[in-house]
Amino acid sequence: MSIDLKNLPDDIEELKRIIETQNVAFEMQSVALKEKEEKLEEQNTSLRNEKFKVKVLQEKVDLLTSRLFSKKSEKLGPIEEIQSILFNEIESLYDSEPELALDEETVTIETHTREGPVPVFLYRPDRSAKFLEDMLDGFTGSVITDGYASYNFLNSKKNIIHAGCNTHARRKFVEADKVSKNNPDTLKILNLYSKIYKIESDWKKLSHDLSELKKMRQEKSKPLMDELKLHLDKLSASVNPSGNLGKAVSYTRDEWCKLTNFLDHPEIPIDNNAVENGIRRFVIGRKNWLFADTPSGAHASALFFIR
Repeated sequence: MSIDLKNLPDDIEELKRIIETQNVAFEMQSVALKEKEEKLEEQNTSLRNEKFKVKVLQEKVDLLTSRLFSKKSEKLGPIEEIQSILFNEIESLYDSEPELALDEETVTIETHTREGPVPVFLYRPDRSAKFLEDMLDGFTGSVITDGYASYNFLNSKKNIIHAGCNTHARRKFVEADKVSKNNPDTLKILNLYSKIYKIESDWKKLSHDLSELKKMRQEKSKPLMDELKLHLDKLSASVNPSGNLGKAVSYTRDEWCKLTNFLDHPEIPIDNNAVENGIRRFVIGRKNWLFADTPSGAHASALFFIR
């Protein structure tokens, strides 16, 4: 109902009636407008969801296309052909080697090494252990890792020997020494680790016989590791658990069963340095970029880091 504002009646009651009528009309229009806005928002939400689904599907298609090299072999250059063969060949290593070394970075990387070594980089969108559980399904042998919590599921695998990295443990005491220089407790642990690592170095210089390595570890390394454990147990009752030395002690004691598995199994290295060396190029290169634009791009990047 339209109102001529220039010709309003003088009667107060009539004015009240007109105002009430306009208020009712306004409320009805407001309700109708709100309903239209809600419908539009639902439509926009639905549209955004559809766009997201399309984007996910497109990325899956792009990834599958990039992996199915054989479908476009006539368009591949010689380098791409070699890369596709190499990638398929290296993927098969997961089922053929008795030892597997793993490490992780901000972009999750699982590295497989064999004599050489040959690192393989596989991109995953998160650091969940689910991928590792699938990858290691049916695997029998030893797995060497640092203390990252996602690896703990390996402790319950009867067919897997979960070994720890002594370099990671030693490094924490090196950091503690930087904060509190020449602390006798820290220096004693570092000195014990130096002796243990010298035994490994001596074996590499003299022999590559694993039976000889096991003998050297049992006769020389084990007493040093036992002494190290006694010192750690003593320190755990006296050091500040929130300090650098306290954290180093706690980490090493928590990882102790894994850190000592190398003593009884000569095929297991004392640390995970081979993998750390393998991912160094990625870690250094990561400083030159912020992110991978798409999952398919991350897969492609992992492929190019194979050497």
